[in-house]
Amino acid sequence: MSDSVHDAVRTAHELFGPVAEVSATEFPSGALDLVIRRSGRIVVIQGLNGVWGVSVDISRGEEFTGHQQAFSSLDEALHAAKNSIDNPKASGAADSGSGWLTSRLNESTDSSPSAAETP
Repeated sequence: MSDSVHDAVRTAHELFGPVAEVSATEFPSGALDLVIRRSGRIVVIQGLNGVWGVSVDISRGEEFTGHQQAFSSLDEALHAAKNSIDNPKASGAADSGSGWLTSRLNESTDSSPSAAETP
């Protein structure tokens, strides 16, 4: 592992705590894939060249549909992921059991009317 990967793993352990399981894969392109597991929760952070995608508790079959949030630095991505785990905002979990978390950031779909609101 390169120094940058070691730094990413160390930073993830510092932020998520010693009980977190952190795995990292560095690809020949320079892309980094971090998977963090803590207290039954899973975070996937993937990035390259200043674009870092973050997803928390993705459902099976949703692995290749894009990330829930994007950031310009790994540090921002790690802090946002920790915030999502520490302060979950369930979205439809009561009725669908999906376990998805609603992003703390505004998304373009947030402003569109729901099916119940459209005439």
